[in-house]
Amino acid sequence: MKNIYIICSSLNIGGAEMQSVWLANKLTTFGFSVNFVVLKNSTMLTKFISRDVNLIEYKMYSGNKNKNFVKFRKLYNFLYGSYLLRKKLINRDTIVFTFLFHANIFGFLATFLSSSKHIICIRNDRFSSRSSTSNIWTRNLLISLTSLFSYKIIFNSKKSLAKLNRTLGNKNNHLVIPNAVVNFKDDLDKNILKKLSYFLDGSKTKILSVGRLEPIKNYGNILKAMSILKKSDLDFKFVIFGKGYLEEELKEYINNNDLDDSVLMMGVVKNAVNYMQLFDYFLLASIHEGFPNSLIESMSKGLIPFATDSGDSFEIISNNRGIKIENTQPESIAYSIKNFLDSTEEKSASEIEHNIKNYIQKDLNEANIIKQWLSLIK
Repeated sequence: MKNIYIICSSLNIGGAEMQSVWLANKLTTFGFSVNFVVLKNSTMLTKFISRDVNLIEYKMYSGNKNKNFVKFRKLYNFLYGSYLLRKKLINRDTIVFTFLFHANIFGFLATFLSSSKHIICIRNDRFSSRSSTSNIWTRNLLISLTSLFSYKIIFNSKKSLAKLNRTLGNKNNHLVIPNAVVNFKDDLDKNILKKLSYFLDGSKTKILSVGRLEPIKNYGNILKAMSILKKSDLDFKFVIFGKGYLEEELKEYINNNDLDDSVLMMGVVKNAVNYMQLFDYFLLASIHEGFPNSLIESMSKGLIPFATDSGDSFEIISNNRGIKIENTQPESIAYSIKNFLDSTEEKSASEIEHNIKNYIQKDLNEANIIKQWLSLIK
C-alpha cells in the first residue's frame, strides 16, 4: 500500500486548504496511510482532519518578529524542514500532493531525484502572493522549474489550465479535477447564528460573500455597489464572511457611507457553508479565482449566485445556473443584482435552483471526483 503525503502551506480557512484536508480524509477511507504536512503555524482547520491522518506540523514561519535575521531564519527553517521530510521519503513508494506556492516548492525539494512522485496542485491562474503582485515573475519561474520534475500537475479550473499550460513542464501530464463541495461536520456557533438572524431579520433580499479581505476579492467595488443599491431604495442585507488586511479600510467605507444597517462584516466564520441557508443570494465579484469553493458551496445550499468572470465561475453558473456580472466595476455589480431582482419571476428563480441542483448532483458528484484523485495513485 502506497504512502501518501499531502503538503499544504497552512491550515487557515481557504479553498486550497479545505480541499487538501478533504482529500486527506477521503484517502484514509480507502485504506491509504496518509500524512498531512502543514508548514505554517495555523490551527483553524486542524479540528476537521481525520484521526486516521498523521498530522505533521513544522511551524516553520512562526517565531518572534522582534528577533534578528527573521527572513534568514525563515529560509533556514524552510530548507531544513524539506531536508527532514526528504529523509522520511527516501527510498519509499510515496505519492506527494502539494497545495499552494510554498508547499509546491517544499515538495519539490523533498522529492527531487527521489523515488517519490510529486503531484503539484494548482489552485489559481497566477502565483503572486495575496498581498502583492510584485513577486509574480519570480514565483512563475520557480513553479515552472519545479513543474519540470513533477509527476502530474492538477488544475482545479479549465481557465487556469488554459492560461498556465504553456509555461509549465510535463504538458502531457496536466489534468483538471474540479473541487468537491466541502461540508465538514461541525456544531453551529450559537453566537454567530444569533447575530446573523438578528441582522437579517425582516429583509427581503439577503446576500452573502465569502473570502479573504484582499484585493483579488474586489470588496472595495462590492461595497461601492452596495452603496448604489441602497440609494436605489433596494431592501437588502449584505454579509461578508472573511478576514484580511483590508478590514479596517472596508469598515471605514461602511461607516462613511451610511451602510452600517445594510452591511455586516462577520470576520472568520468556520465552516461557513453551515450558515449559508440563511441567505437567498451569493455574490462573487473576484478579479482572480480558480474553481471557487465558496461559489459551489453556496449553490449546494440553494443560493442563487451572481458572479464575475473569474476562474471557472462563468462556466459554473452557465446554462441558467446563475447571473453573470459583466465586469468587476461597482456599477456592473449593482446593475446585475438590481436588474435580476426587478425583473425576475418566481418561475425563473425556480428554474435556476433546479438547474443548480442537477449540476451539483451530476457534475460535482463527490464519488466521481475522488475517483479522479485515486486514479493518480498507482
